[in-house]
Parts: sequence; C-alpha cells; structure tokens
Amino acid sequence: MQVTDLTVEVRDSSLARVGQIMPADLVGAKFVQRFNAVGSWELTLRGDSPMAASLRAAGAGLIVTGPSGVFFSGPTTGATLRQTTEDPVGVWVISGVDDSVILYERLAYPTPSVSDVTAQVDNYDTRTGTCSTVLYAYVDVNIGASASAARKIANLTNAADTVIGGTTSYSARFDTLQSLCYKLAWAAGLGFRILQSGTGLVFTVYQPTDRTDSIRLDIYNNRLDSSDYGYTAPEVTRAIVAGEGTGTDRVFLEVTTTASTAAETAWSRRIERFVDNRSTSDTTELTVAGQAELADKGMTVTGLSVQPRDMDSMRYLIDWNLGDSVSVVVGSDTVKQVVQEVGIG
Repeated sequence: MQVTDLTVEVRDSSLARVGQIMPADLVGAKFVQRFNAVGSWELTLRGDSPMAASLRAAGAGLIVTGPSGVFFSGPTTGATLRQTTEDPVGVWVISGVDDSVILYERLAYPTPSVSDVTAQVDNYDTRTGTCSTVLYAYVDVNIGASASAARKIANLTNAADTVIGGTTSYSARFDTLQSLCYKLAWAAGLGFRILQSGTGLVFTVYQPTDRTDSIRLDIYNNRLDSSDYGYTAPEVTRAIVAGEGTGTDRVFLEVTTTASTAAETAWSRRIERFVDNRSTSDTTELTVAGQAELADKGMTVTGLSVQPRDMDSMRYLIDWNLGDSVSVVVGSDTVKQVVQEVGIG
C-alpha cells in the first residue's frame, strides 16, 4: 500500500473534519501502526498549504481512510517549520500519534465512580469475566459512558462486545489503562485499539486472525522486496508470581506457557523471574499476571523486519491486518509471526 492509495483528512479539536490534504501540498508522509500500542504519524506539508495551519493547531489531528475505511486517526503533538533561502515558504513537518494514546494518558482508579483521588473508598477495582468484557468495563467506567463527569471523554464509546478471550481477572489500582489492557489482551491473544468513527472515538477489542496458511511472504515467490531476520534466547521461561500475604503465608504460583517451555527446552535454560502481584490471592488473576510477563519475553525472541509487495492476493487491510499471524520464509526456515508494526510511507 502506498500513501497515494490513502485519503488524509484534517480534523479539529471537536473531531469534526476540516478538509482534505491534497497531493500537491503533501511533500512526505509516514504512518506507523503498532499492535496493542500507540502508533505514530508524520506529514510534511508545503508551508503555504491551507491544511498545514489547520493540522498544526492545538487539539487538531488527522483521519486516514484506506480501502476498507478509516484505519488510522489521532491527534497532532508537534510541528516544525523548516525554511531555507532557496525555499523561503518552507515546509511544515507535523507529527502526532494515534488515538490509542488516550489509554496511556488515563489511569484505572480503585473506585472509578469517584473522580476525587483523595476520596477513593476501594483498595482495588477487581473484575472477573470474559477478557473482552473485562477490558470494555475498565474503559467504560474510567473514561467512557459510565465514567464520572470529571473523567469522562464525551465522544468515546465502546464497540459492541463480541465476548472473546478466555476468563480473566484483574485488580486495578492506578494502572494506566494501556498497561492494563496490554496485560489482559496479550494473555488472551486479543487486540485493542481506539479509532475515530464519525465525530466520535470507538474503543474496540478484536480477535486477530491466523493467516499463516494464506499469507506466505517469500523472496522467491516475489512477495517480498527485502527481509531482515534474527533471533535471541528468551528473557524468562517461568514466572514466579507472588500474591497476597507475607512470609510463608504469602500465595505463590509458578506460571509457564507452551511457548516458554518450548523455548526452555530449545535453549536448555530455565530462566525464572519474580512477579510481585500482592493485590490478590485469586489464582486466575495471578495466572494472568504470569502470562503477561511471559507474553513477549517467554519465547525465542524473533526480530523480523520485511518489506512486502502489495499484490492483488495479499493486500494490507483487506487480506491481512495488524495483529494477524503470517508466514515469512527466511533462508530455509518458515517463521510464523504476529504482525506487530506496519509502516506506510
């Protein structure tokens, strides 16, 4: 996919569309999506572009539409004007992040119905249930429709809950919503994002798709222009999770995953890490905490960067997406990898 395949619009602080950035004004662009993390963007616009003034305004942002609809949106975070004697009009380099940044900026209160941090009445906000339902609940009561008036984001709603992921449990106490969602989603194999829809923002939890049989990237089948592959040993193979209590009365749990035990066998190394989770003695919640520690550390750590060709049978956002699993042939090996980051530009 190329930038020329996209429609880029500017929005104001109320999320209303102001106008479209035309190709003649666009000197350069880069959009980076990240799975279960905040993406980023950067546009370089002619200094006299009418949209440059709108996009660099405080509270402004952009909306990017691709072949399957809006797939990227987010606020402006900075702008720089670059001029030279050869080009006195110059260019504006304007950068920003995607709307999931909201989850980094907000906390999960122990008593989310009380906005006054000095008047919290609960030690923890403990929730148990299907993972997607728990994630939607934490967002809803802290910054969504059910949040207190002072903390509510008026234009933020939850998507319909499709009830996905296994049973989970969590006790929140001033965690960032991002770290909370990351831990629970990774343990359940889910993805989450915030994206603009109309003049509002929607928090969505979704199930990535295993496309390892249909999306196979290979230099020799002309589906890759380049690849860079490497791997290292795991950082941890067994999470020793400590729950409530003190001394010998404290609750302990050893957590492993299929990937972590396989890595332990392959590398002949048992690597233990202590995880302090003293907020609970619930084994489900302690297991989730251990799984979160192992999610991206408890396996052979693969570094894989590829530049795929956008072919009719392998179109980004249509045939595969962020968070999906794909196959990549590197040398004589076939690596099955989750798509963690996609850059367009």
